[in-house]
Amino acid sequence: MAIQAKPLTNTEVKAAKTIGKDLSLHDGGGLLLFVKTSGVKTWRFRYYHPLSKKRTTVTFGHYPALSLAEARQKREAAKALLAKKIDPQEYQRTILASELSALMIKDRKLLI
Repeated sequence: MAIQAKPLTNTEVKAAKTIGKDLSLHDGGGLLLFVKTSGVKTWRFRYYHPLSKKRTTVTFGHYPALSLAEARQKREAAKALLAKKIDPQEYQRTILASELSALMIKDRKLLI
C-alpha cells in the first residue's frame, strides 16, 4: 500500500528552501515540489508508464509561475490520461509539437 503524504500548503511551498542538497516535498498522488540548491522550485509528477510499467517523471512547470492549485489540476489531468493508458509525457510533447507547427504555419502566412 502506498504511503499517504500530508498535502502541502501554500505557506510550506513558499517557504521551501534547501541547504546543501536538493529537496523533494511530496504533496501526494505522485505530485512533488523539487527544490534545487539554487532555489529553483519545480513541480514534478511521478508515475508508472502505462506500457512499460517503469517509474517515470514529468515536469509541469516552475513555482511561482505554476501555483499549487494549478499543479494539482495538472496532476489530476495526468491521472485521467493514465487511466486511458496514455502517457502524460508523450501527450504533452504531442500537444507542444502541434502548437509549434501551428505557429510556424501562421508565421509563413504572415511572410507571404
